[in-house]
Amino acid sequence: MGKRIVSFFETFIITAIFLVLIQTFMEDFSVLLDWTIPWRNYLLFAGLVFDIIFTIEFLFRMGFAIYRGKVKEYIFYKKGWIDFIASVPLLLFSSGPVVWTIITKAGILAGFSGNFFNILKVIKAIRIARILRLLRVLKIFKQIKHIDSKMVQRHIGKITALCISSLVFVLFIFTIFSNLSFFPSIGKDYRGKHKIAIETVLSKKLYLEKGRMDDFARYSDIIAIKRNGKKIYLKYDVNYYSDHFGFKNEDYSYFSLEESARIYNTRDNFEFFFDIRALHAGQAGENIMFFAIVIVMVFVILVYYSPHFAMTVTDPIHIMCRGIKESGYNFEVKIPDQYRDDDIFQLSELFNRVYLPLKDRNRRNEVPLELSIEDVDNILK
Repeated sequence: MGKRIVSFFETFIITAIFLVLIQTFMEDFSVLLDWTIPWRNYLLFAGLVFDIIFTIEFLFRMGFAIYRGKVKEYIFYKKGWIDFIASVPLLLFSSGPVVWTIITKAGILAGFSGNFFNILKVIKAIRIARILRLLRVLKIFKQIKHIDSKMVQRHIGKITALCISSLVFVLFIFTIFSNLSFFPSIGKDYRGKHKIAIETVLSKKLYLEKGRMDDFARYSDIIAIKRNGKKIYLKYDVNYYSDHFGFKNEDYSYFSLEESARIYNTRDNFEFFFDIRALHAGQAGENIMFFAIVIVMVFVILVYYSPHFAMTVTDPIHIMCRGIKESGYNFEVKIPDQYRDDDIFQLSELFNRVYLPLKDRNRRNEVPLELSIEDVDNILK
């Protein structure tokens, strides 16, 4: 009964991992194609559900490790650090705040709210850590030819973990630095253009004439203007705003000019709103590209490198071990010409040329062959 529960639990988690990878891809895909807010919200709520599931799983595994006194083994040898990075921070700093913002704010036309989203400008970069969960499903590939060896599984698992975690770490650091003031970024170019547009609108008082404002907005990203808290310009109709502009710093950016009285010799306070969907669509495209790179990298490691490692390391060892343990096993190790100088195949050459003939002579003489470590050392000499 206990094994069935464990098996069901593992199957459930593996299924959830595949689903959250699809959800992560679709979340960026929805931004790239400018899906409406309700559909994007469904994906964000799904992300929260998955983050809760994996956080509970991590806490359960950590609690079990503490109970058994094997915390170090779980964290370092069973990749518990991956379970942590791909669950708790995502729940606290990504999906949790995002869903909270969705629930507590009414939208762009209801006072153009959404200030809480400012804190996600850098922290949202950690959502790419969801792809680390892909490392958890490597064990389902045990049945694939050449990687049923524990040594291969451990070796391939470590290489894949190092590659993917390094890529995620580099992307995370780059994303953080790209938002700092001394680091050039496309986002800063957008902000510079937006400030120029604000100066043009205020200095020429374009907002006073809808026709002139429409002509200017056609070539800029301005989507709305408020003056002293009152909406004085809207580029689109109300329904379009509610369907396509739901998230500050994701769909639109906001500039408040409370100091406009000093700068532009007026007592009015202005608020400007800009369409930045194109900027984030480009970032979503980069995330999808990164996602694809990781998938291809894992596929190449599993399909190409793991059979290569098995053929050049574990298969020769497996054949030699069976040859030593089993009296009737007399297969020679196949030695590829291009790898003949490798240490493992030099040992295999000695196994084929020295040990197997010695074993065959002893078998014909019906004398039991018993080898010790010293005998193996003599063969190698």
